[in-house]
Amino acid sequence: MAQIQIGNVRFAGSVEIHLRSSQWYHHRHHQDSAYDNVILNVVWEEDTPLQLPSGKSLPTLELRHYVTPELVVVYRKHFSEKTETLPCANVVRSFPNSLWKHWRERLCIERLEMRLGSLEKRLAVLQHDCEALLFERMARGFGLNRNGAAFQKLAESIPFYLLRKLAPQLEDLEALFFGKMGLLPETSLGDTYVTRLKERYQYLSHKHNLRPSEGVRPNFGRLRPQNFPTIRLARLVNLYHQTPSLFMALHQQRDLKSLTPLVITGVSDYWKHRFHFESSKPIPKPQLRKLSSGFRSLVVINTLLPVFYAHSKWTGEDRSEWLFEQLEAQALESNRWVKKYAAIGFPLHSALDSQAVLQLQEHYCKGRHCLKCTIGFHILKQSQ
Repeated sequence: MAQIQIGNVRFAGSVEIHLRSSQWYHHRHHQDSAYDNVILNVVWEEDTPLQLPSGKSLPTLELRHYVTPELVVVYRKHFSEKTETLPCANVVRSFPNSLWKHWRERLCIERLEMRLGSLEKRLAVLQHDCEALLFERMARGFGLNRNGAAFQKLAESIPFYLLRKLAPQLEDLEALFFGKMGLLPETSLGDTYVTRLKERYQYLSHKHNLRPSEGVRPNFGRLRPQNFPTIRLARLVNLYHQTPSLFMALHQQRDLKSLTPLVITGVSDYWKHRFHFESSKPIPKPQLRKLSSGFRSLVVINTLLPVFYAHSKWTGEDRSEWLFEQLEAQALESNRWVKKYAAIGFPLHSALDSQAVLQLQEHYCKGRHCLKCTIGFHILKQSQ
């Protein structure tokens, strides 16, 4: 659908791009009649004249004559050679802070946009029930990396109307979640609470035609006891027992830093003394098992903001500035990429910076797409 003018003649059709014109033949475009509508071939180097499948000559634009030799030298020096360090490592400290602030916002929006597709599809399946969507994504977050997928499958298998109905009854919620997850022991071992949960789950299963979720057996391996799926699930249950309309409660907050529903979330009395159902001896001193500030920050970054962004797209709101404010209010994440980029001089202070760095590493630096990066463009521009 391109249009170009050569002399007094205007052409309309497709434009093909290659590094060298001979690639037209290597790709066998000259044998495919679909390429008869190509009106221009743009190349760095024209090493052979081209013909369309119809036999007509194809005009070629050779770009190397329009780029100064000095710029080519800079490109080869900074970007074309394979090195262990990032090409911008020696110049990033002099990169204008104002440009970084603009670039990091674009990177964060890109990151949110890449998550948007799956969220929008799921939102449509849920008939745009944002409470149900947040519940599924919150479950994934509570499961962490080890059990996130299993927790999300569990949440997707629980009709949200049922969660709303059972929310006032904490024992029923625990019976539902632990029963669906297949964590209730076959024998109660004299534990009256486990007996009640099994009885309640059997009743709920019969009444609502529930079945244990397949393929969602949680993993206890290589986890600290406080991160056992039983404790994580107990926290999630208690959160929705206290705040069943979580999306509405958090969506109305102008500042997500406090996150009152998450701050007050603990576990039921049963889980203050245990890490799993098979505990022979309860822990003598009760533990509140509150959510840490670090975990609450992860919930904001990886769960709340993507869901709120998907909701804003659906409603037509522009909440980008608010999203940036919430990210900037969260502490800088700690991971190997943040440490790597901070070491070479990137000004990293908040989650807005660390999220930008993750997007930069995965979609620009990893594949050395420096010419698509604002920093790489700045290096080339400074050389002129």
